[in-house]
Amino acid sequence: MGNHATHLFYPAVKFAKKNGIMLPPHCSHTLKPFDVNVYGPLKSALALSHNEWLQANSSKRIVVKEFAELTRQPYIAAFTPNIISGFKSTEIEPFNIFAISDYRFLASLVTDRDEIGD
Repeated sequence: MGNHATHLFYPAVKFAKKNGIMLPPHCSHTLKPFDVNVYGPLKSALALSHNEWLQANSSKRIVVKEFAELTRQPYIAAFTPNIISGFKSTEIEPFNIFAISDYRFLASLVTDRDEIGD
């Protein structure tokens, strides 16, 4: 997935290979619904929450207790409505092996070719 070490979870890759599951490169946007619909809204909501707290408490720093409290509501707001839409927008929910169109994997064609020997 993306040919980048940070995108690989080797037990998952091993499982996929053993079970004939293809993980094409450069397609994590299609295979990771949280990246598409959840993390962006969460990041924005967290920034807003933290900035509001810092403005109201300008002489203080955010400590662990405040961080947990400031994270709770943005987390609920970002995850709850966006999880299902993330799976739907990446076309992997409801489950259908033909749901993801071939054009979504065109980027993988750049690296999906036989090596040329000397």
